[in-house]
Amino acid sequence: MALTASVATAYMQLRGLQRQRAIVEENIAVRVDTVHLTQVRYRAGLATDLDVARAQTQLQRTQASVPDVQRRIDNELGTLAVLTGDPPESIDRALLSAAPIPPAPPALPRQAPAELLERRPDLRQAARRIDVAVANLGVAKTDLLPKFTLSFGDAIDRLAYRGMPAVTDNLFTLGLGIFWPLFNAGRIHANIDAQDAALQQARYAFDQTLLNALQDVEVAYTDVRAQRERGARLSLALDSAQRSSTLAQDLYNAGEADFLSVLDAHTQVLDTQSELVQAQTDAAVSAVSLYRALGGSWQDTP
Repeated sequence: MALTASVATAYMQLRGLQRQRAIVEENIAVRVDTVHLTQVRYRAGLATDLDVARAQTQLQRTQASVPDVQRRIDNELGTLAVLTGDPPESIDRALLSAAPIPPAPPALPRQAPAELLERRPDLRQAARRIDVAVANLGVAKTDLLPKFTLSFGDAIDRLAYRGMPAVTDNLFTLGLGIFWPLFNAGRIHANIDAQDAALQQARYAFDQTLLNALQDVEVAYTDVRAQRERGARLSLALDSAQRSSTLAQDLYNAGEADFLSVLDAHTQVLDTQSELVQAQTDAAVSAVSLYRALGGSWQDTP
């Protein structure tokens, strides 16, 4: 399960970064057009040399972000290759093409049965340690009981028991031995105490593991819900930023706004797009974390 979650997380991160790269490339194209338009307006006397310099600066800054995004994409591709048992340089061609970010589950569980946590490997391991400790304690306690041994011999042709008359003919000799642990009682009680302490320790470890599991679920659930809400708000903000950018460009073309307003509006669009993609990526990654925290997928219960 841990491997599956790691692969899924790397995949979500990869798709998010590829979307980020696409946004940067789209904005580079827009800023190239802006530089060209500003130069035309400058030659026509409708813009200043400062406007051209500002447009070129914005273009170059946007272009400068491409190598870092590509580096992060390459890192995620290498991570996916290693997680799937291939060398880092081995890349699945299907992953090179951009694809949408897998959405977070449309509905989060309002209530989930506690049995879901039993699928977690750490809880199963902690429970097995309790079973082993209980078994060891039981074995230690049996050492206090007397031990009986039966011995058979074929030196004679009759079965006898402590000098009693023969039971039957043509059988083996039967002897009964009794071991009573009187002189080892101290050692046995010490072993019982040690096994009992081990059982208590195993129970404490299980309780702590359970608390950690509950915390994992709470954190993952809160993250998914928060990132989904953040994404919804950023979608509204992006609509507003795009309208603002269009209005700023129209006002600038009409000579009613300066070029700095246009650049600021374009920057807001780019920043909001990037934040929205990051929120969508984080929501998908958080859903994987919730899947891992619950030990697998979930089904809401009424």
